[in-house]
Amino acid sequence: MSNIKKQSHSNRLSYNINASEKAIYRIQSQTNEERSKFIIDTFIDSFKDGIRDNPDAFRTRFRKMAATSFNFYRGSAVLFYQDLKIDKDPFILKHNAAGQIFIHGDLHAENFGTYLDSNGILNFDVNDFDESYIGPFTWDVKRLCASINLLCYSKGFSDDDIQKILTVCIEEYLKQINIFCKQSKDHFALTLKNTSGKIKKLLNETRIKSHIEHLNKMTFIEDYNRKFIRSKYILNVDNILYEKLINSFQQYIETIPDNKKYWNQNFNNKELTYKIKDIVQCLTPEQVIAFTMFSSAEHRSTDQVSLTVVRKSDGQSVTFVLNEKTRIHDLKHELKRRLKPRFDRGCRLIFRNQVLKGKHTLKHYGIKKGVNDQAISMDDTKDSKSSSSSSSSSDSE
Repeated sequence: MSNIKKQSHSNRLSYNINASEKAIYRIQSQTNEERSKFIIDTFIDSFKDGIRDNPDAFRTRFRKMAATSFNFYRGSAVLFYQDLKIDKDPFILKHNAAGQIFIHGDLHAENFGTYLDSNGILNFDVNDFDESYIGPFTWDVKRLCASINLLCYSKGFSDDDIQKILTVCIEEYLKQINIFCKQSKDHFALTLKNTSGKIKKLLNETRIKSHIEHLNKMTFIEDYNRKFIRSKYILNVDNILYEKLINSFQQYIETIPDNKKYWNQNFNNKELTYKIKDIVQCLTPEQVIAFTMFSSAEHRSTDQVSLTVVRKSDGQSVTFVLNEKTRIHDLKHELKRRLKPRFDRGCRLIFRNQVLKGKHTLKHYGIKKGVNDQAISMDDTKDSKSSSSSSSSSDSE
């Protein structure tokens, strides 16, 4: 907490026999010089290979960390655990299994977001699992609370308010864990079906975004294969590293269970083939691998449709890949975000002489998967706006 008072008494729950105090008290007892040396030594010990191989990338990283307290906290998970490992948790001592959990490893307040799960369902959950490992589950909880404390402090919350916020966070966490313990289901996810408010709004906004547009900014097609666009930041890897990555990927493929190697729906139980199509090196401490999954079947069937909206006045077009159950008002919302000048609510969207109404889905108007040349005309002429205004009450936005 931000108002923790310095204490000098020893703590019998310390991991380290030479550390007579809990981590927070040990940190507070250090001089600035001692603390600085500990931080530098921790970073060097953890990142020395990366710093030696790519010093520019780490200079950039450390500059970003120096901008704010929260940025520093985000980029220094290794330091957090070097400090925290001194504390001896009595609950973990009594329940050894609780200290052997596959934890997130960097659970801070900005590591939440949306993604598609293995079944193609959009979830809101924690993300960024690159620091996951086996450890006490309480470390995730402590790191999350510390990050909330930093964010609240940076926004000017009082110590009492921060205390209340953290108390609510922990109480709700314990309530939910208790609910999980009383039910038999092994899986739970926050989806469009069971959320409301801001989380549901975020899921809906994510649902109508075009992944194709983002992909095209990073890649190009050559000889019918998708590859990364090279630049001064995206480079080829050397032959030795290339072979190591290929071999490592093949070893990974061998670990995939047999029931995961076949796509039963629409693939006629034919075995999938996984191949690495391109490998590049980013000027960051990690490499990026692009690979494609495909089989002898021509396409994997989905509920996604490709369509283009063309504005009548200037010919500007926007291409989308959306679910056929997307409602027209969601499409209009995305048009407002992507069109310049912005989409006018008075404009009419027309598909095959039908004026598209906000409450209906794309599928309702015959915009379906597997249909080519699905172009929607956006009529933004004066006559269109005047005629549409009279019917706006029936077109729910």
